[in-house]
Amino acid sequence: MTALSDFVQVTITTTPQMPSQAGFGTPLIFAYHTAFADKVRTYSRLEDAVSDGIVSTGPDAGAYPALAAAFSQNPRPPQVKLGKRATAFTQILDFVPTTSTEGEVISLEIGMLGDEMTEITYEVPSSSSVALVIDNLKILIDALNLDVTVTDNTTKMTITADTAGQMFNIRNRKNLTLQDVTSLPSGMAADLDAVKAIDDEWYGVGLDSNSGAEIAAIADKVETYRKLFFTGNADSDVGTSATDDVMSGLQDESYFRTNFFYNSRDLLSYTGIAAMAENFPYLPGSSTYTFKTLAGVLVDVLSDTVRGYVQGKNGNVYIEVARTKNTHKGVSAAGEFIDIAVGRDWLQARLEEAVFGALRASRKIDYTDDGVDLIKAAVMGPIQAGIRQKFLAKTPKPVVTAPKVADISITDRQNRLLPDVTFTANLAGAIIAVALSGTISV
Repeated sequence: MTALSDFVQVTITTTPQMPSQAGFGTPLIFAYHTAFADKVRTYSRLEDAVSDGIVSTGPDAGAYPALAAAFSQNPRPPQVKLGKRATAFTQILDFVPTTSTEGEVISLEIGMLGDEMTEITYEVPSSSSVALVIDNLKILIDALNLDVTVTDNTTKMTITADTAGQMFNIRNRKNLTLQDVTSLPSGMAADLDAVKAIDDEWYGVGLDSNSGAEIAAIADKVETYRKLFFTGNADSDVGTSATDDVMSGLQDESYFRTNFFYNSRDLLSYTGIAAMAENFPYLPGSSTYTFKTLAGVLVDVLSDTVRGYVQGKNGNVYIEVARTKNTHKGVSAAGEFIDIAVGRDWLQARLEEAVFGALRASRKIDYTDDGVDLIKAAVMGPIQAGIRQKFLAKTPKPVVTAPKVADISITDRQNRLLPDVTFTANLAGAIIAVALSGTISV
């Protein structure tokens, strides 16, 4: 029988595999736990983490509320990764009463992580002092039989978790300062490197425990990544004129990749993780971190003075405005708007992928002006995508330039290097404040 191929010859070839696109919508929760040995696992539901042994109460339960803060947002990321901190920390908080005046009330809510919170209220009697206030607060907290040790240091009260890795929470303090003095566990930054070496498909990271020492270590590490760090705590000195607090330190270091969300009302609010998860489902650069409502996060109550101090240090807050709950104002410790950092990282990744993809897609790109135009077109592709997702401005029109082949040195041509490809484009920016004036006439 005569074969059809005798008359029609068809050859089908597969194109080379294109480079995978770097993901910008996946958060990583970096937390201590003993549920399993794997350095990182990926979850699409909180229930799956629970099935793997991530518990909501007891020792090493810090991963649970941090994951919950990410999965509670709507929309939420389709996946959240859990990275393992190998060394347990011991949670330690310092408290100082701000009044010993008769009739003043000192109060706080305290409870082990995952358990019900109990309110402690103490009305200062006559002829009192800071030392006497601390004495009585210790008595009230000791009576709760929590898994903590309360130490009376005369001028301050220290509460220490009895078990390494176990956490307790503090909410709604009144007339009482708080300082998270949890020490930095050994090898914490190296642990994050180890997670990244195994699984690099995540963009933002948040911690279970966020003391000043832990924040500083991870901020310094993440600055070397093309990723972002979302953190925050309730340290009272962040909202003051102090210059030696954790937020001032981040600002002094000009960390462009660390984003601090202050919440004085709830120590374990995980406001930063919630803000990250709320924004990550949207295209990079298309959404700001301002005026966003966070599910499961207590809105903070701050005076204008305290808010001014926090934001003056490039910290972010979660406050109520006109009966709505809002993040504000969405900047990094260096003062850059977070959406710009995300968009810039996205554009860099997409440009690398587009140009490399063009090189792989062709058997050969000629070192001619036509070949240079192919590279310019590859560069323009992500720029146009940036315009569509409102990261880059449509006008003035972006421009990609490259030298004519005749103007390129013989050395570069021999090395098959195309030099001096450049582009110019403007940020679309965002409006987060409006100045309005008008005239009404009779």
